Amino acid sequence: MNQKKTGLHLLIISIILTGVFNPIKAQVAAKHPILKLSSNCMAKHNLLINNGSLWVGGNNSNGQLGDGTTINRYTLTRRYTAVKWVNVATGANRSYGISSGGALWAWGENKSGQLGDGTKIDQYIPVQIAKGFLWKAISCNYLETMLISSDGTLWKLDLYNMQESKPVRIGTASNWVSIASGIAHSVAINSDGKLWAWGDSTIGQLGDGTTVAKTDPVEIAADKKWLMVACGEQYTSAICTDGTLWVWGNNANGQLGNGTVNESHLPIQVGNASNWKKVACGDAHTLAITNDGKLWAWGYGNHGQLANKNRNDILTPTQVGTATNWVDVACGDFQSFAIDNTNTIWAWGRNDIGQLGTRTTEEKRIPTQIKHF
Repeated sequence: MNQKKTGLHLLIISIILTGVFNPIKAQVAAKHPILKLSSNCMAKHNLLINNGSLWVGGNNSNGQLGDGTTINRYTLTRRYTAVKWVNVATGANRSYGISSGGALWAWGENKSGQLGDGTKIDQYIPVQIAKGFLWKAISCNYLETMLISSDGTLWKLDLYNMQESKPVRIGTASNWVSIASGIAHSVAINSDGKLWAWGDSTIGQLGDGTTVAKTDPVEIAADKKWLMVACGEQYTSAICTDGTLWVWGNNANGQLGNGTVNESHLPIQVGNASNWKKVACGDAHTLAITNDGKLWAWGYGNHGQLANKNRNDILTPTQVGTATNWVDVACGDFQSFAIDNTNTIWAWGRNDIGQLGTRTTEEKRIPTQIKHF
């Protein structure tokens, strides 16, 4: 893949169903369960919540599935029923979950203390961390874990600055509502619909018109109000309240969807449509759903993650199949996932260690059913 990388990128990108990011939610009707599938651009394992129960699958080399083993799982399997889960997030080889009472749990790789439990021992089952807080949202980049507390304040667990495993507050605002992370940058939206970004900006992924990293959040496109945001490895996609889709950052594989491979340091609109409802970002590919239930894909396609069969990159949004009943999407590094309005989960793309949950390690170039709830 011909894509720029930062010095921080050690090619440990995997699926975190992350970055990107940002859990996806699908609620069709009262009789259907509520599904949340974690998504990020850095891991090859999946976490899914079904009405409070936790389902896991994929890579488990460091215990990131939380099932007490290091055995890979080739299908989604229910695990750790001791608590009711309301939110999950996945990092490269680590996982986090928020239980119904607002407690934060972590498990997986921990040799640098990145879980925040005060040790440097991999944890094979969830352990509670950051006690004394009530949490509501979480996202992971490679170096940090970002958190929003129940009072709307923003915090982080810093891999290289662990202060006795205590969260460090970011800024003074108390109106944060959602957050997403790439490999080394994060973006958050507050209750006013304003979008802020911080971290690495080597290829303009912050969207402030520069390539200068920011320690503190900076506001992006102050003239707009934002509905949701997703992060790829080194790019960002966001939907405004008017239904328009905007992108910025790395574009080496057409992941910005504007018909070119030129990076952008400022938000640029994807086409002229104003009916975008959901967006998700992988390593370098993007999935999005429009209000009519259609699913669209573009960007890097070498592993079949665009469902275009020939595995070529696509530079503009292209519809996936003909179905019009899609309700949510998620991306891993080179994998794609979608939920339809029957609460069926579909997966396609890279599958070398069973990360698609299809019970095999065969790459899939078209959406393949993996679970129905």
